[in-house]
Amino acid sequence: MMIAARAMNIGLGILRPMLIAKGVSGRGKVVIGTVKGDIHDVGKNIVSMVLQGAGYEVMDLGIDVPPEKFVDAINQYQPKFVLMSALITLTMSMMGETIRFFRNQG
Repeated sequence: MMIAARAMNIGLGILRPMLIAKGVSGRGKVVIGTVKGDIHDVGKNIVSMVLQGAGYEVMDLGIDVPPEKFVDAINQYQPKFVLMSALITLTMSMMGETIRFFRNQG
């Protein structure tokens, strides 16, 4: 992991409790993850932290998440939102593949 990413994750660790301490809750569930083939998570982690601070229960699936894992999380948590992250241009097509996989399951 790059030094900047490590520093960002340390900073997020410091800020997260302050945002969550506001006591806002009950806005619903959100599933978030970085799509298959991509290991970048700084942006995903920032969005997760902001959503938690705004009162959402965030189910973070992590990085390199295959379509099946997104669909399993949707079925398990019934979230208001599903957020897919991709930094690498080549992995952005996985967003469409994940949506197609979900549609074919239903």
